[in-house]
Amino acid sequence: MAPAGPPYPMKKRAPSTHKKVIVETFDGKRLHGYVNPRNFDREEGLELLDPGGQHQQLAWKTVKIAWFVRDWEETLPGLEINSFPRRPRLEGLWLRLRFRDNQVLEGVLVNDLLHLSPHGYLITPPDLNSNHQKAFVPRAALTAVEVLAVVPARGAARRRPAAPAQPRLFNP
Repeated sequence: MAPAGPPYPMKKRAPSTHKKVIVETFDGKRLHGYVNPRNFDREEGLELLDPGGQHQQLAWKTVKIAWFVRDWEETLPGLEINSFPRRPRLEGLWLRLRFRDNQVLEGVLVNDLLHLSPHGYLITPPDLNSNHQKAFVPRAALTAVEVLAVVPARGAARRRPAAPAQPRLFNP
């Protein structure tokens, strides 16, 4: 006798490699879904898997920002905290991004060429305690990118190179 299935309907779930996102488009829509962080930024656009399991390909020119979030149920207000109150402590490039609709957002970009995407920037937003963990901003959504500072690793600014050994004038 075959084992019986669960007595309740199974909920479709995305694979654990997929991350929850809320995608904001320039026409005002907010789409919930999952992306694979390794290959969501394809040449054709953002590859999104909606909660119902349907695959969508969003053209880069329509996507304003893709927020990597902890939970969809938490409210996602507009960008209330869109800049750092003081110099960020995160290591990387401190950027100011200006969108096509003149909205401005600051964030920290990892200072590593291996993490760069040809289609946009993966940044850490200013409010680290919010539902937003990361944000992917397509290049097509921006009119300007300004580097405000290069933030070194903690302690790197305080470390000084060791002084060279003083030559001995007389041999003992």
